[in-house]
Amino acid sequence: MSSTAAGEIRVLHVDDEPSFGDLTATFLEQESDRFNVETATSVDEGIAIVTDDPPDCVVSDYNMPDRNGLEFLETVRELYPDLPFILFTGKGSEQVASDAIAADVTDYLQKGSGSERYELLANRIRNAVQARRDAQRASRQQELMRLTEFAGDTGGWEVDLEAETTRLTDGTRRLIGLPENRELPLEEAIAMYHPEDRPEARQALDRAIETGEQVTDTLRLETVDGDERTLDLTITPVEEGGGVTRLRGAIHDITERQQRKRDLERTETLFQHAQDSLFLIDVGETFKIERVNPAYENETGVSAEQIQGQRPREVFGADGADMEARYEECIEKRRPLTYEEQIHLDGRPTHWETRIAPVELDGTVEYIAGSTRDVTEQREREQELKAERRFVQQALDTLEDLFYVLDRDGGFRRWNEQVSAVTGYSDAELAEMSGTSLFPEDERGTIGDAIERTLAGETITVQADVRSADGDRIPHEFRARRLTDEDGETTGLVGIGRDLTEQRRRQRRFQALVEGSGDIISVVDDDGRLRYQSPSVERALGHTPAEMVGNTAWEYIHPEDRERAIERFGDWMADPDRTGGRVEYRARHADGSWRWMEAYGSEQFDSPAVDGYVITSRDITARKEREQRLERERQRYATLFETLPTPVLHADTEDGDPVVQSVNEAFLDTFGCDAETVVGDSLWEHVLPEEGVSGGGLEQRVLPAEGLETEIRRETADGIRTYQLNLSTRTTADGGREGYAVYTDITDREQYERELEAQNERLDEFVGIVSHDLRNPLTVAKGRLELAREECSSDHLARAADAVDRSQALVADLLTLAREDRELDPTAPVDLAKLARQSWETVETEAATLETDVSRRIRAEESRLQQVFENLYRNAVEHGGEDVTVCVGGLPDGFYVADTGSGIPAAQRGDVFDAGYSTSDGGTGFGLRIVEQAAEAHGWVVTVTESDSGGARFEFTAVDTVDR
Repeated sequence: MSSTAAGEIRVLHVDDEPSFGDLTATFLEQESDRFNVETATSVDEGIAIVTDDPPDCVVSDYNMPDRNGLEFLETVRELYPDLPFILFTGKGSEQVASDAIAADVTDYLQKGSGSERYELLANRIRNAVQARRDAQRASRQQELMRLTEFAGDTGGWEVDLEAETTRLTDGTRRLIGLPENRELPLEEAIAMYHPEDRPEARQALDRAIETGEQVTDTLRLETVDGDERTLDLTITPVEEGGGVTRLRGAIHDITERQQRKRDLERTETLFQHAQDSLFLIDVGETFKIERVNPAYENETGVSAEQIQGQRPREVFGADGADMEARYEECIEKRRPLTYEEQIHLDGRPTHWETRIAPVELDGTVEYIAGSTRDVTEQREREQELKAERRFVQQALDTLEDLFYVLDRDGGFRRWNEQVSAVTGYSDAELAEMSGTSLFPEDERGTIGDAIERTLAGETITVQADVRSADGDRIPHEFRARRLTDEDGETTGLVGIGRDLTEQRRRQRRFQALVEGSGDIISVVDDDGRLRYQSPSVERALGHTPAEMVGNTAWEYIHPEDRERAIERFGDWMADPDRTGGRVEYRARHADGSWRWMEAYGSEQFDSPAVDGYVITSRDITARKEREQRLERERQRYATLFETLPTPVLHADTEDGDPVVQSVNEAFLDTFGCDAETVVGDSLWEHVLPEEGVSGGGLEQRVLPAEGLETEIRRETADGIRTYQLNLSTRTTADGGREGYAVYTDITDREQYERELEAQNERLDEFVGIVSHDLRNPLTVAKGRLELAREECSSDHLARAADAVDRSQALVADLLTLAREDRELDPTAPVDLAKLARQSWETVETEAATLETDVSRRIRAEESRLQQVFENLYRNAVEHGGEDVTVCVGGLPDGFYVADTGSGIPAAQRGDVFDAGYSTSDGGTGFGLRIVEQAAEAHGWVVTVTESDSGGARFEFTAVDTVDR
């Protein structure tokens, strides 16, 4: 397929029908002499042609014997990712279209019988090929511009002196901030220079024109955004016809370079006059002192002449070696370092605070820049102060009590570690707090008064709760005294706080155990008479402690439980160590009802500290009710298990093997066995008996944690039957495993599914024959009729074309009925009015009119609903004429489609949905059957009646409406 002309379009058409391929080639070459079409009848043949000499465009059928068109597309895309590929096929479906788009097809077009279909194909081919050639041309042009454009902060320009216009490159536009399509006349270009530099800019242009020689200058320019940039300008005159007609030039932004120069001058000034000692180290192969400033000479006493060019270790000895180690660290980390170093000057150790930073040039650290200052005196004072504070603080931190010092305003000045440990406040938080803010609101008045009295000279002891950072209250006892200076003036106070928590805890322990307990604490004497009842008895039984004390405990116990309770009390009295024994009984509530209680002897059952015996009781009514409910549920479950018509086995795991615990009657009757031979056996002996035929998934003889569902075949009294075996398992309370094996007989269903599968296979075979073996010959016949009618005129040809059109329509409707006789794909909200209008655009409606007055969304499969609208529109045009009006409106539970045609007689409305029924000579009789089929798939009800204008009205009810 070698190219013979630059404007020629080479097309490869692959179709397993040679006659259709020849027809397509004839139409395309007749459409334009630019087309050069080669045909192939298989994908393998097409791949060989593309590999040997790729065409400008590939056109391919979808349904071919060896490989389909999408597989062909995948191979072509691997070879040539941007080669145009058009899928031209008779197998039209949304799925094929979707797959084609996903596979990056260039275009998708269904075959047709009219010449207009081939005109459309020719147009698609031309557009695709032209788009590819334009993209390749643009890519080459862009690469050329990239190679010729100035790089970095540069740009080019050209001035047409006769037109006084300026052309700018992209680089120039970027420098001055000019939009892409903005034109710039010469005067406006000069006006962009700084007002002081504009005369010089004009002189440079005039000089280049007058002398015909290149001119260079440096000028300031103001960008569109108002920024000032400094540019190096080069002007080159272009002579044509004996004179200069154009000026070409280049600009280079040197703003940053100029700024760096100014920065360097400022840096040098700062270096010379800085108060801190500054130095610069040349990294090189060894560290050498490049420069030091006058402050460095004054501070160290070492002159620049002595140390410049020397290594630090040569000047400072061992201290210099430490310096060089710091420089190595700075280079390695490539970040500034701040540290303190010691230098011996005149034999005296001095302390210096130093900061160094790496100086990188082209990614390499070339220098170390640093500053240093003498902090020797400061460090000596700090060390003395730290030593004193450390001594005092260590002494205070040994205290277990809180130690604190307040100033005259009541603010914290000092405190030991216990203050932070007890309160939870950080040192920073305490430093911002006053003494009173450490206490709850209700204690602050007392504390404030105590502080004032202490500052006045009294020695105060007060008890108060400390408020921790978490809001807890911690009881303390505080003692404080006033602090004075050498003149006797009050400077603050010092105090100690002792934690009273343990003391209070011991005091409240018994009271908290008794009064705050949710259990009932009772004290009885030898006769069972109540000596004490805790307040919780009123919450549990409604009796107040006062009304019960003095009565015997037994009179509150149910008669049926009384003897057992008295016997257990006697056991406790006889042997107080047996306090672990419990007794359950019913106690009378104040409202007359009975509550279940649980009682046991206390650890201090016979303690001499208590005048009697201590018994603890709690309400267990809810637990007893749960146990009773569980027992009733167990009884109901056992009844259900026995009466189930489905065979069921129940097994527990014993020593790793599931053992049958129970079996229902249905299992025994179905498999002809008795309970004695099943219960106690391994579950697997009866799930997979030797005479049965096992199913898959049961090879491992353990109960799977996730359960199991499989099909198995078992020998029964009625012969071998197929069952769905569901094995459900769970973990029991004691950590074991139990499971239930449930058999569901699916023999009849399995037979039905096999018959249905065979039927579907026959239907798929039929659809394939109709789609490929009938439609292609009809398409070829229609194409040949088109060619024949161009060569001669005959009524026979027109009638033959009409017959082919009717055959194609019948085939299309039959395929729709066959393909759509299925369950719906997942539905989604659909805008009814929007889809109605979209569907109208896909139907040849001539002069017909569509009206919609519906505003709602319904749940539907969009493609099936579109079929409904399209077939009803065609039906309206076929029976109502070209000027018919179709209206889509809403119903309370659905929608309707009505027309202004002649309508459907009442006697015939029951037959219109029958396949093949039609009152029009041009109709196929399947359109309304397709409508009914789509409605039934959605679960809708469709009926036909008369419209307001006397036409046909189709109503769809039981429709699921979606809220907007």
